Amino acid sequence: MLGILHLTDFHIKDPDGHSEHLRSDYFEEYLSGLIDAVKEAITPAAILVTGDFVHQGRMKNYVHAERVLKHLCESFSLTFENVAVCIGNHDIDKVSETQGHLDRAREQFTAFAEKFANGTKSSLTHAAGCLCAPAKGVSCLVIDSTRGGGTTEPGQLTDDEVDWLVSAGRTVPAAELLVVMSHYPVAIPSDSIADYLEGDPSYKQRHEFRQGKPVRRRLVAVRKAAKARLLWLSGDVHLPEQLEEEGGVFLVSTGRLQSLNDPPGTTGFVQARLIQIPEDLKAAPLLKTLTHEREGFNDNPHVGHWACHAGRMRKQGGSEFAERPEPATARLTDAQPERAPTQPVTTRPRVVSVSATLEARIVRDITENGLYSLGRFKTGGEQASLGWILINSLMALPGVLNGAIKSFADWLEAYRQQSGLTPGEVLLVGIDSWGAVLATQLAVPTGIRVLPVSARARNRQSRVPFPWQRALNSGGTQTRLVVFVCDVIATGSTLRWVYSDCSAWLTGKGIAPPAWIAMALVCDGEQSRQCGLSFLAAVATGCGLIRIPILSADALPSEEMFPPNVVVG
Repeated sequence: MLGILHLTDFHIKDPDGHSEHLRSDYFEEYLSGLIDAVKEAITPAAILVTGDFVHQGRMKNYVHAERVLKHLCESFSLTFENVAVCIGNHDIDKVSETQGHLDRAREQFTAFAEKFANGTKSSLTHAAGCLCAPAKGVSCLVIDSTRGGGTTEPGQLTDDEVDWLVSAGRTVPAAELLVVMSHYPVAIPSDSIADYLEGDPSYKQRHEFRQGKPVRRRLVAVRKAAKARLLWLSGDVHLPEQLEEEGGVFLVSTGRLQSLNDPPGTTGFVQARLIQIPEDLKAAPLLKTLTHEREGFNDNPHVGHWACHAGRMRKQGGSEFAERPEPATARLTDAQPERAPTQPVTTRPRVVSVSATLEARIVRDITENGLYSLGRFKTGGEQASLGWILINSLMALPGVLNGAIKSFADWLEAYRQQSGLTPGEVLLVGIDSWGAVLATQLAVPTGIRVLPVSARARNRQSRVPFPWQRALNSGGTQTRLVVFVCDVIATGSTLRWVYSDCSAWLTGKGIAPPAWIAMALVCDGEQSRQCGLSFLAAVATGCGLIRIPILSADALPSEEMFPPNVVVG
């Protein structure tokens, strides 16, 4: 069994300060848990790092990056010749790059890289990358995926550069493992970044190394013909992914090595990957994901611990990526038989009213108190709602909150019992203010755990990492059903964001996904523009009769002509 430690995105910004985990006075302590966890599994034969050693072109910090790698090597009884590195977009001199001096922009990284396997006498070098051997039986084809792309987008490859890279890869014997390293991923499945694409449709264009696809296709053919394996490692997106394609091709990306004491409004996995390569050429690599878990909700540059989780490759059917299958649909209770679906949901979930009495009351209270407004209200992504409910005023009316809690609790209890679940196997996720209130109140009569999360602030998705580790593994019991609780579902973009974050966390840990349902005080039961909610088995609502029109923003007049409303509930 051959072990490879994959690291990426150090982002060393201020090693002499106090705000980052890899700082001079803390990095050895910070990495000690990681080192111990790796040693418990296997001593790696090589350390492969896929770029962004420094932050935003701070060239003087290569000295500290070298110290970090030296400490890791000494801990595993390795030398710098057992380390291979590739350049990231933060590792280049921005001024020289924007002026078109591509070689000059990379001079300091090149000097840094030559201290490792990249600079050994046996390595082959080219402007597009190099071929080196950091361990016996391992050859690394290191690609500069930034060249010509400025400092914010993947670079370009000429036909000559593609030919050189493929020719270099062809020289690797079939008995050896060929590892391709590029900072930008050569492929990013859309389902892995669904929440990013919703808010930034150009995200994939700015992070996927499309120019590397010809290299990938040709090397796949070469290695497949030789019945040999190909492993492609990348970084940049700070997200974990592990994909297996036909013909023994494996693509792995890893979270960043430190988080820079991120403030609210940012996200990303802090990780390392231990990849174990079996001798059997037909066997998939074994993955150990080492994640640095925060102590508390916000990041702290002084505390945290490393946790190790076994993972598995996510199989794909062909050379391009199919969509990830949705989790199996859970059963609906027959508490409302006339509204229950008769077949699994394929596009959007069926909305189920939890109580005809509560539904009639909500319609009456909104109508009589003028709590429904028409206008242009921003939602997530590229859509706009033409309707808005003053939810604070509705909740303040006598009997609404208590009636909702009782009706939701009765419905959820029936659902849980019919599904054969114990309260310990269910998790309530209260989204934003009223979702947190409803979920917390539901936890009392049902005995179900609750996790309040802040998903949106100032009409933008929150980037504060959610504490899934603590919530989903409470008491060692596997969570089999996650219930999202919120006040109103309009487009569903917030639900999709929270689901995507949790699903990505589970994927990174190699944990089987639970079933998912949602509970909302108000949800338009006929809304067809809800944002990718097919993962939900059901939406239980206090009122599904109120129409909330949703239109694409480009179907409306400009915001100057038809400005967004500002509503204070």
